[in-house]
Amino acid sequence: MNIGGLIIKNNVLLEKCNDKTKFWIFNVNQDILNNVLSENKIAAIKKKSVNINKINYRDIVLISSKLNNTYSIIGLTMVDRIYENDKKLFGYFESKKKILLKSIKYFKNPILFTTIKDKLSLDSLSGKEIVEVTREDMEIILDCEHLISEKPLYLSDITINYDTFLLNIIKTTYDLLNMNKKLKQMDIIEFIKIVNGILKDFNIKIPVNEIKKYYSLNVWKLNFRHVPSRDSDKNVLLYDSMGKSKNYGYIIFSHEEK
Repeated sequence: MNIGGLIIKNNVLLEKCNDKTKFWIFNVNQDILNNVLSENKIAAIKKKSVNINKINYRDIVLISSKLNNTYSIIGLTMVDRIYENDKKLFGYFESKKKILLKSIKYFKNPILFTTIKDKLSLDSLSGKEIVEVTREDMEIILDCEHLISEKPLYLSDITINYDTFLLNIIKTTYDLLNMNKKLKQMDIIEFIKIVNGILKDFNIKIPVNEIKKYYSLNVWKLNFRHVPSRDSDKNVLLYDSMGKSKNYGYIIFSHEEK
């Protein structure tokens, strides 16, 4: 396997590291995991995170997330570049320091932390976002599974769960608003902002633009009625089941008895 110009075969990667190399586990919330994996960027949730400032160029990073309610180590990568800005990353990570990762390689099967913790000096991942691990622990983890270049099938469930959850939230938001008999229609953009607010109540931070994109591609599944707006700024491009698109500005409430 190739990662950052290094050939990964068992622990060959570790042999390329020097005494200054540090090893880290990033625990990534499942709701933002796809963003991290697709864009190879990560940061810290807390603006003043201590550990994020200890990370250096060419440090080794393991990606972990909760799969089926179990902490699972899923990927391996290396720090490619470190940069700073004040903008939230993915509308979620608040630290000023951001990390660009090299191409992420995946473990063929997720490494469940519960199955290896007795072998490690690290006793728990619970409640820990960024954890420094020893070289010895890293060797144990790398010996557990082969690495592959393509995203494995076990991660496809994350997308399915995400889609199902977001679609259900959109439907629930519609049903709640539909209970107001005086409400006949609403700007689609305003509706999306309400969905965003409900997600925040669940402590799930998904940017409005991402919800808008998802709504545009998937709302046909819910059979909502939409009408165009004469104000082009209010219109949103919506797709049907055949992939054909048309601009609409308002969502119509039916007030039908369920």
